[in-house]
Amino acid sequence: MSFNIGYVSVARLFPTNFVATVFGIVNFFSHSITVGAPMVAELADPIPFVVFCINSFIAIFACTSLVEYNDLEKTKIAKEKKIRDKRTKNFITK
Repeated sequence: MSFNIGYVSVARLFPTNFVATVFGIVNFFSHSITVGAPMVAELADPIPFVVFCINSFIAIFACTSLVEYNDLEKTKIAKEKKIRDKRTKNFITK
């Protein structure tokens, strides 16, 4: 399931010209973590749960700063329009 979330979220969070590179980076890290999972599962009893919780909290805090790419473009366009309107207003009043 987490691999599917990675595929869907990368396509929506990054511009088209960077998507292939980001897919590669995401796949590298996800497969690296998958390789290490059996080793963590064999450790003493509370350690796998602690590792799971730490990874979950890191993911939660990392996701709070993400903005969907389309929303980012809309925000950028709105800011540029506001700046352009200010400039024209100042030019007209002079």
